[in-house]
Amino acid sequence: MQGAGMKVDEALHLAKPLGRVQFFILVCNCSLSFCASWIYLGSVFFSEAISYKCKTAPEKDVLIGNLSIKEFQSFYCHDGTSQCFGKLDYDTSEHGQSIVTEWDLVCDRASLASVSLSVLHAGLAVGSITFGYTTDKYGRRSMMLFCLVLFNIFSLAETLSPNFIFFVIMRFLCGLTFKGAWLSPTTMMFEYLTPNYRSVIGSIPQIFFSVGLIVMSGVGYLVKDWRPFRAVLMTPTLICLSFFWMLPESVRWQLSKNKVREAERTIQKVAKWNGVMDFPKLVFTDTVLVESIEEGQQRAKATNNNSSFFEIIKPPTVVVTVALGVMWFTFFSVYFGFALSSGSLAGNLYFNFFLNSLVEIPARLLQILVVGRVSRVASSFVCFFGAGLTMTAIVFLRNIDGEWSTAIPVLAFLGKFLITFIFATVLLMTTEVFPTTIRVAGTGFVQACGSIGSISAPLLLYLDTILPNLAFTCLAGIAFLAAFLCCLLPETRNTVQPQTVEDLRELLKNRYISIKTFFNTRRLRRNNWHESRESGEDPSSDGEHDSREVGRSEK
Repeated sequence: MQGAGMKVDEALHLAKPLGRVQFFILVCNCSLSFCASWIYLGSVFFSEAISYKCKTAPEKDVLIGNLSIKEFQSFYCHDGTSQCFGKLDYDTSEHGQSIVTEWDLVCDRASLASVSLSVLHAGLAVGSITFGYTTDKYGRRSMMLFCLVLFNIFSLAETLSPNFIFFVIMRFLCGLTFKGAWLSPTTMMFEYLTPNYRSVIGSIPQIFFSVGLIVMSGVGYLVKDWRPFRAVLMTPTLICLSFFWMLPESVRWQLSKNKVREAERTIQKVAKWNGVMDFPKLVFTDTVLVESIEEGQQRAKATNNNSSFFEIIKPPTVVVTVALGVMWFTFFSVYFGFALSSGSLAGNLYFNFFLNSLVEIPARLLQILVVGRVSRVASSFVCFFGAGLTMTAIVFLRNIDGEWSTAIPVLAFLGKFLITFIFATVLLMTTEVFPTTIRVAGTGFVQACGSIGSISAPLLLYLDTILPNLAFTCLAGIAFLAAFLCCLLPETRNTVQPQTVEDLRELLKNRYISIKTFFNTRRLRRNNWHESRESGEDPSSDGEHDSREVGRSEK
């Protein structure tokens, strides 16, 4: 079989596009998605607000009006802006020991519990920028193993934190290194898949994120003290270290760095592991080297040129940048808003979190089935608008005393379903609508908007203690905004990715022409139907003339 000068997709197809190697990379991604759920939302169980009272009375006889010392203690301990006298006595019967009880994160220090979660997401945001660059420079496999080792070290240090400041620093470093460990397998999965398998296979790891949340609700119920619970949370990543070293390096990365001989050895191993016996002995030649050098130079020029970055804020790209930026911000802020508010719902924290996570499974499965069959824009509008309606209804019902308040958890689960369902579509639209010349800059910008959303969610929920229902009111408004802004985007289902800004301009132009044609067609059909009735002709025959008339009107 002749294979010299073969391109990467052709070589991967011959080496079996869905073989053992691709399955192993998928398993690694599913494992890290499982771990990610524990890292992202584990703090729900060890930073929950806990009821407390003063353990010691004030030394002096202090009275406020007619309040006794006992009544004064109760008043003063539950004042959200004041410090408490002496030590506090916490009710740990339901939630166990937490960072709140260990470092007295109550009264004027209550906001620090939310800050600890925001710091984690800040680390994740910095990690996506820092390790995105180093992964491209030093390789997928080496950076993944390096970050995974560092993450486990920082996780252990976080578990043994002697004080809150040290704990917060370790939280930031855990987020930083975990993002670096998660980037590489995700990138490798898409680099080892041929284009026709990427949309479906790429959605599977998201299911394991939801499975991880379901399992964690049971772990949190069984292990309630925060230090043992935090130690359990790091065990999956330790297990990952035992087999992640077997991952091959990315062939595409090796070629982009002009390492043709290494790429040749890697593709031969991939073919062997996939059981392909008649694979060509030579796949990549100097021709491929020259092509890879030219493509790499073009990519570097496109990504390093300052003008390419500023293209995302110039017309017509600015429409895409703003719409997708708001959509990414909305997704992460609303998703974590629903997930982190499990404890504020009526009922048991662990059971609510379990149900809140369970609704994600049908959403993830359904998106795999329909993501290639329905309109990207229409599904985005319906889900964002629906999530906004559920949050609006929750705010309304919270102000009503009575049996209707029992509908709040149901609405919260519905909102979580809708926002979970739309993630795959938003991710696909991001990769499909930005032109190739500025795709890296555009994708990085909108993902940064998503990171800001995840950072702001816990802080926004804390504001509910100051002004009730403020968080869901703001999140509902953002969801409605995202729903309407997504209508400005072109439909990308069954379309070719734009290569240049001019291609995007044509895509947007066709989008507006399609909308105009739709309304023109309806108007012409209505007018023709009335004219046919007046002239006594058959109205059903008008439809065949509509397309010609619309075409002439567009011209």
